Amino acid sequence: MCIRDRYLCVLLSYLPKETLQELTKSFEVIDLMGMIFSLTKIINANYKMAIEYLEEVMSKSEDKFVYNLYMLLLALKRDEKRLLKFIKQEERKKRLAQASLIDADFALHLCKHFNYHEASVHVYAMLEYYEEAVDLSLKLHLFNLAEFYANLATDKALKRKLWLAIAERSLVETKEKEVKVNLAVLQLSLIHICRCRRYAVCRSRWSPYH
Repeated sequence: MCIRDRYLCVLLSYLPKETLQELTKSFEVIDLMGMIFSLTKIINANYKMAIEYLEEVMSKSEDKFVYNLYMLLLALKRDEKRLLKFIKQEERKKRLAQASLIDADFALHLCKHFNYHEASVHVYAMLEYYEEAVDLSLKLHLFNLAEFYANLATDKALKRKLWLAIAERSLVETKEKEVKVNLAVLQLSLIHICRCRRYAVCRSRWSPYH
């Protein structure tokens, strides 16, 4: 079957499964921009096939638009796990000075819009916005991630600032945990006190007199 660009939108609307199967099987250079609306319409029923097709396209194309469309479909489907994995892979490529075709600005806008905070941390790192990456990591209690990206900062003053922020947040976290433990102990003590009668020996099983 020969599929032509001008029929794709119609075919995807009426025969989404068969069209995606054919596209994946016989890869052709097609106008993906014209397919955006059709692909976003069919993702609920044919999500897996649409993603597999785009992954096939990405393996053979260097068009950033394809990567943007892939991330958009993942975000629309609320597939945060797969989106996070993909962004982490691309961030690692960038860090190792390998070619990455991801549009980091678009990815950041997408992650912010859909509130994908952990993915946003890695996109900030791709853009070398280490202060934002560390700050968001600390808000998410991802201390290992915060420390990792603080070390990537090349500016000594910035690195010192980031490590001070990490140390400060770590102290706050420690104090909060201690306060929670102390409040729990206090609450337990109050329960025992209330159970005991005035001028009577405490009968609680935790009492030394029991």
